[in-house]
Amino acid sequence: MISGINIISLFWVLSSIAIFCTHLLLTLRQDMNNILSLLKNLFLFGKVKSFHNIKGERHLTTEDSNPWLTTIPKSWFTHFYAVGLVVHSFVFIFLVFCLFGSPVSNLIRNLQYWAIWGASQNSEKNFNDSALPVLIVFTTEWFQMLRRLYECLFISTFSKSTMSFVHYFYGIFLYSSFGIGLLISIPVEKLTFSTPNLLESVRYILAVILFLWASHFQHKSMLTFAALRLEQKDKKPTGHFIPHGHLFELVSCPHFLCEIIIYISHCLVFKFSNVYLISVALFVLVNQTVVSVTAHKWYRENFPNYPPYRKAFLPYLW
Repeated sequence: MISGINIISLFWVLSSIAIFCTHLLLTLRQDMNNILSLLKNLFLFGKVKSFHNIKGERHLTTEDSNPWLTTIPKSWFTHFYAVGLVVHSFVFIFLVFCLFGSPVSNLIRNLQYWAIWGASQNSEKNFNDSALPVLIVFTTEWFQMLRRLYECLFISTFSKSTMSFVHYFYGIFLYSSFGIGLLISIPVEKLTFSTPNLLESVRYILAVILFLWASHFQHKSMLTFAALRLEQKDKKPTGHFIPHGHLFELVSCPHFLCEIIIYISHCLVFKFSNVYLISVALFVLVNQTVVSVTAHKWYRENFPNYPPYRKAFLPYLW
């Protein structure tokens, strides 16, 4: 399925470039002037966030001047999935109504008109009009949001770590716009129910298995974090500790690796031909890679006995 580039796709591509460049800048520039300190506080979050440069000197940061910019509680991650689940559910219901005979509303046509570039007749000739891949991705992403919301509400024990409004905006926008972005990247009125051929069936099954595998181990990672804090509650109930077990024996951040795999599985459903899904997967890949590398470095600097064989997020490699 080949679609035109919509503005949400372009936004994720540009955001990926911005995140990568910011990471390089903060990595290469060790001297923290006020501008870099501001950028650092907007870019970093959670346990890796620091208010001091390598010399231990305190600089004016956004937390000193505008606390609301960088001191949003990390527990507000819950909002990402709550808002995303509500919006995604409404879009999903709308899609189902369209598939079962309701006319595509002018709203979607208008969105496609002003939000998509390159959706020409030539691209639509290569469009697979089967509704099955669309339903698979909508369904798996819905379960992803539901599971993460459940974990935030009933499993995770958040520390007192904070994030900036930049992270909060991206989290809200990513999950609330996912269904809309996918919907406007395809000609909904052309979708039909058809029996997939053997190769398509194998691809769909592999994508779902990949999604379930990644979801399982991401959930296990959340359980590990929560159990670790529960075990250490008498010492430091909201502190940070070295996690052990399953994928943690190989990498520092298996939950970030699993997030990447989940969004790659969405692309696999569409045979890596949907520009919107690729742009979202690219953003998740860049963002989670940067966070994993930063967290891995933090673990090594703060725990002298940290396992030396662990990689950041790619087993045996990186």
